[in-house]
Amino acid sequence: MRCNLAVVYAWTRQNDLAIAELDKLLDRPAGEGAVFQPTYGDLRLNFFWDSLRNDPRFEALVQRLTPTDTY
Repeated sequence: MRCNLAVVYAWTRQNDLAIAELDKLLDRPAGEGAVFQPTYGDLRLNFFWDSLRNDPRFEALVQRLTPTDTY
């Protein structure tokens, strides 16, 4: 539900609230029962987040999910 709420906030240009919800989601580990947990690819590519792309706080959230090479 939190992710859906974040999407609604983003679509209605309530960036502060959208980013606050995403921040809460990223602090929780994804569990088996999680219907939707934002991923790096989702935040980077999904049109849901287009209204947040120019916000440095959103970019900081994306950076938290950036995959690292551990080869």
